[in-house]
Amino acid sequence: MADGRAHRLETLNAFVVCAHPQHGASVIFSICDVCGTAEEISDLRLGRRIADWARLARFKLDRTIVEMHGRCQDCGRTERASHA
Repeated sequence: MADGRAHRLETLNAFVVCAHPQHGASVIFSICDVCGTAEEISDLRLGRRIADWARLARFKLDRTIVEMHGRCQDCGRTERASHA
């Protein structure tokens, strides 16, 4: 984690390998609550917006990890099919 090659998913208490080590400190994950798949998303604009907010708030930002929970496309498709 210290050298940016792994991330800790706080809500799952798990570690994942970094898919975008060149993109700095802001990381976004989509986590499927059905199958547990976690996908790292790279969005430099969101990282810049968070850093801007931190600067305005005079907050020293060390790292940003955003975790989104829901259902992945495959699990959403399976759920819709079972209700049909």
